[in-house]
Amino acid sequence: MEFMYKSYSSRYTILLIIIAFYLLPIMLLSSYGRLYMPVQKGWNLLAFGIFCSSIGLLGIFWMMCRLSHKAEHGTRDTHLSALEASEFSPKQSNIVELDMTQAKALEDLQEQHNELHEHVLAVQKDLEAKTKELLEREQNNQHLQEKLSASAAEYEMSKQAYESALDQQKLLLVDSQKTITEQRECIDKKLQQIAQLEIKVSDLTYEIKTLIQLAEIENQSMPIYSSLPLEQAGSIYPPLSDIFEEEISCLPEKKVRNSIQANIQLKRCIDIAQKITGASHYYNTSSRFKDLAVDNYTLDLRRLFDSLRAENASAIIFYSQKENKILFVNNQCRSLLGWSPDKFVQSFNEIVEPSKDIWRQGIASLAIKNDNHISLKMKSKAGAQVEVHALLGIIPTGIFRYHVLGVLYSSLS
Repeated sequence: MEFMYKSYSSRYTILLIIIAFYLLPIMLLSSYGRLYMPVQKGWNLLAFGIFCSSIGLLGIFWMMCRLSHKAEHGTRDTHLSALEASEFSPKQSNIVELDMTQAKALEDLQEQHNELHEHVLAVQKDLEAKTKELLEREQNNQHLQEKLSASAAEYEMSKQAYESALDQQKLLLVDSQKTITEQRECIDKKLQQIAQLEIKVSDLTYEIKTLIQLAEIENQSMPIYSSLPLEQAGSIYPPLSDIFEEEISCLPEKKVRNSIQANIQLKRCIDIAQKITGASHYYNTSSRFKDLAVDNYTLDLRRLFDSLRAENASAIIFYSQKENKILFVNNQCRSLLGWSPDKFVQSFNEIVEPSKDIWRQGIASLAIKNDNHISLKMKSKAGAQVEVHALLGIIPTGIFRYHVLGVLYSSLS
């Protein structure tokens, strides 16, 4: 105890001990924790160092108090002895001064200890606040993790539900497409049946019109001689053989070979086309035929084509400027070029290819004059080019107005 008492007798010695054993280790540990350790562990190490230093300071304080207590008793004794022996030893006055200096140093140490203790308490409060904040953040992070997990699970459920709904929609779409395809096929079949029925109706209507025309002719002619005896009626009506002979004598005896004969044939065909009236005329006058869905233009064309088909003097063509194509040719095209009527109509552009420009100019010139004579080179069925004369004429009036009739002939025919 005497050694410790002597070692702690100096205030500066105590300060050096505190700096060497507490302050420097705390600074080194704090620097190490801040530089080489994570933030949380660095703060923990600093708190631990402060805590240890606080314990050490308390221990030093306890020792200093004990030493000061002993020093007070010693100073009292020494003071008394000094008072008693002040006259005898001048060195005791120096001891009293030293005791006063140590007491003052002790007070300074107590003040420093109090300041350090307050600093430790403040650091502990700060540490508790940081720890509380860290716990709150961890709880918040955990709460966010739970929300994220719930959102991910909800997303997966929604994704599965939408995928299943999409699959169902695809199945419904496939079924709908199949149904639409079936309905379309059914509609196509019905349309084909309707087209066939319309063709049948057109044929029947044409036959009915023919019968009506015959009936009208009979009604106009028969009543005049209905009251005559059979012998007089026989004398009025010539024999059928005489009628056929008269019709045959009216037909041309030879084929068309020149422009004059072609002009006569063209006028005859134009006259036939102008005399044909619209098909609507027949069922406008009779309510029995008003509800028939018949293409009037098609029926009129059929009547015209039947009339032109009977012309055997030359090849007759019927051209539509609106549709820009040949609609009809009679059977004489077979003897002229070797083509059948259907093939001639289908392949007319290829057949007239060598003289296509001349053909177009001839059609265009009909806007200025009623007829035009042109010479064409046309392909025969055998592949040769045949020179063909064509007299083109436009129909001025009637239901086939502005359509073109043409007479084709060869000078070698």
